[in-house]
Amino acid sequence: MSLSCRPGAPPRSSARAVGALLVLAVCLPSAATAASLDAFDPLANDEGRFRLLRGFVALEARNFTAHRDRGLANEGALLEAEVELSLRLNRRVRAYARPRILIDLARTDLWRIEPYEAYITIGLSQGDVRLGQMVESWAIADTYNPIDLLNRRDLGIDLLDPPRLGEVGVRYRRFLPANRVFGEPTLSLYLIPVFRRARWAPEGLRLAPVVPGGRFDEDGGFDPRGNDRLFVAVRVESTWSSAWADADVQALVAHGPDRTPGLTEDTDAVLRPAYHGLSSIGFGARVVPNADVAGSVLASLTLKLELAYRHHFAFEDAPVAPPEDHVAFVVGADRTLYDVFRERDELALTVEIAGELASSGSARRARPFGSDLIFRLAWRRNDFARQSVELRGVVDLEQDESLLEISYARQLRKLHRALKMVASFQVADVPRGGSSFLARLPDNTHVSIVLRRDF
Repeated sequence: MSLSCRPGAPPRSSARAVGALLVLAVCLPSAATAASLDAFDPLANDEGRFRLLRGFVALEARNFTAHRDRGLANEGALLEAEVELSLRLNRRVRAYARPRILIDLARTDLWRIEPYEAYITIGLSQGDVRLGQMVESWAIADTYNPIDLLNRRDLGIDLLDPPRLGEVGVRYRRFLPANRVFGEPTLSLYLIPVFRRARWAPEGLRLAPVVPGGRFDEDGGFDPRGNDRLFVAVRVESTWSSAWADADVQALVAHGPDRTPGLTEDTDAVLRPAYHGLSSIGFGARVVPNADVAGSVLASLTLKLELAYRHHFAFEDAPVAPPEDHVAFVVGADRTLYDVFRERDELALTVEIAGELASSGSARRARPFGSDLIFRLAWRRNDFARQSVELRGVVDLEQDESLLEISYARQLRKLHRALKMVASFQVADVPRGGSSFLARLPDNTHVSIVLRRDF
């Protein structure tokens, strides 16, 4: 379920809900919460017991530094709250909910009230069944994930890391027998009968697509009907061990509506989301080489691969032709160094290449991550304040586009032991007038400061 509003102010009931969650987060005894988390055992016989697992309240102030004279929102103040709740109904049945509230205090037409997740899990002898709204990450790579097909995204919140949104359906999971090569193999079947759209920012905000002399119609376009709304997937995942490497591997087959829409512009300069069907076969692996066979240099790396063949098809009676078939891939590596600048610090580096095979240049350039270099450099001090500095970015290798972000984070323990501050600066260097996805957005260069309290 999702309740949201575009033009106009949110109803008073939503404001009261935000206020109630804020009071809950501020007044909740931290010591009692920590004790309940320490005592939580998912296998314990706590039938009928309701538990608050964890949560947070965060306030983010954004100031956009570019194109401030074009009638767009130049400031943002995002108030977000989230909690995780659990209830064991009996030894085999458990309920879980993760409600979320987000509202832009500077622009009240951007707000969300919805559960990220709300489901019941029924334990079986060699697996389980999950019913309800769920979020699952199938990702292996850092930023772009062609095999992560289950959940749509909230594209109106963050360009580099848009939040996953829940999908309503059923998941059956079976634990398969392990052996010396494949450990903990799992087979999962997914049936999602409800089609729901990705979310966008309201018109006038910096993350809403724009058309010169036109407008963006988030609710426009064509939705699938009948059986076209059904999303089905089969996914197998396991650990894999050999003499030269250890790995986490997965393979999947999926068919149904593509969770990531394109954009189409009609003759009246109205921009609308365009959804298509998708049949995909994918494979992913996270590999750590063995030092005795591969050498110490390779053994210090974590190698990553995502590969997916994507066949798009048109929904019945859809007016827009589907994109061409292609193979999307991400290949990269992680490395972590210790005690680099001082004792107990860490320096983590991620480098990835994302691209497409067997697609035309125009189609590839119109899609995000058609040919991109992705990187992340993160330093953590691991001191009392848990200070960290991170630089991450995406650079298009075919077009003159880049999206960079640098951030500094630390705990504010002198104010509260669970209070955290993150300051960041994001730069969007995108030429105007191009055909890419980023060129459809206003300049999103901005400074951001976040205060977050976990409980």
